[in-house]
Amino acid sequence: MRFPASLINVYVFVIAALVASCSSNCEPVLETETEDFIGIPLSALAWTPIPDDDGILVAILVGDPSKPGPLVARYDIPANREIAPHTHREVRSYTILSGVWELGFGEIFDPHELQSFPQGSYYRLPAGVPHFQRAGPEGAVIQIESFGPDTFDLIE
Repeated sequence: MRFPASLINVYVFVIAALVASCSSNCEPVLETETEDFIGIPLSALAWTPIPDDDGILVAILVGDPSKPGPLVARYDIPANREIAPHTHREVRSYTILSGVWELGFGEIFDPHELQSFPQGSYYRLPAGVPHFQRAGPEGAVIQIESFGPDTFDLIE
């Protein structure tokens, strides 16, 4: 298949514009990635309770939540556990490893606004977006990937 020269010129322009904008605004991925191999068997995960929280466990796989840099954490959330409306100052990517994880947007917890994400689902949450969450009736294990330091700002 042959593309018309005008269409090729449009593609070249778009790619050049993306490269130019990224060259001054984007960090190379390799500079922010962990350099060492990390392998953690499921049986070796170190689950710890979240302080001042009833029943949620966390296992930090990569990074330190209090420091800048790549951060990967797993959370084991009990059945029907609600997470009050809050925001994060960093972009976060969520993968649901087991159970059902529910997400709603806004500054007031409204169970009618929850969207269900079953095991195997993924979503990316932009920074600063007010949201609330709830584990399904059998609980949920989720993995969150972001860049530290980790933030959790409750909406009062």
